[in-house]
Amino acid sequence: MHGLGAEALKMFESMQETDITPNQLTFVAVLSACSNTGSLDQGHYYFTTMQEAYGIEPCMEHYTCMVSLLGRLGHLDRALKMIDEIPNEPSVMVWRALLGACVAHKNIELGRFAAEHVLEMEPQDESTYVLLSNIYATAKNWDNVAFVRKSMRKKRVKKEPGLSWIENQGMVHYFAVGDDSHPDNKLIRGMLEWLNFRSRTLGYAPNHDAVCLMWKRMKRHVFCGYQ
Repeated sequence: MHGLGAEALKMFESMQETDITPNQLTFVAVLSACSNTGSLDQGHYYFTTMQEAYGIEPCMEHYTCMVSLLGRLGHLDRALKMIDEIPNEPSVMVWRALLGACVAHKNIELGRFAAEHVLEMEPQDESTYVLLSNIYATAKNWDNVAFVRKSMRKKRVKKEPGLSWIENQGMVHYFAVGDDSHPDNKLIRGMLEWLNFRSRTLGYAPNHDAVCLMWKRMKRHVFCGYQ
């Protein structure tokens, strides 16, 4: 949850030196830590040990962690094979894990396959439409991007606007995409412009591949707040 995967694995190793017996939930945390740290060998070891040494049969959460781990490292075929090994019907979270990996590694066909399974279970899941659209956009397949967006409109699926927030000096500040209502908007925009300039002078090149076509037509400076 907090990105302390390495610390979690060390804690589990220390736990094994005690009389505390790990349970099903313990291994969910362990495999999640392996996924977050990209520890493939450890992940496979604990997934096997869980079954052979502790007699714990993998549940859907364990499989999801393993699919996420394999997908994170680009082993998409192995991730799909892991899904095929699940004795019950794979959950939507399993397919979402595979879809996310396909987006990261730009695998269009498998990503579309995973998205179809997600949408079969949750046809109104706007995040899946967005991820599928992003896969096509990354490949510059604008016809399919338009098709996905059209499908969203047809099925009345609405994308919630992006929202983030920070706490500064005891006050929480909210930021929404396209919202200029913050009282310090000019100051914020000025700082973003400066950060954008500094990052570019240091060689940073923003990746606009996944930006939809209608946004492509807008001026480049609009993107400085969303990189």
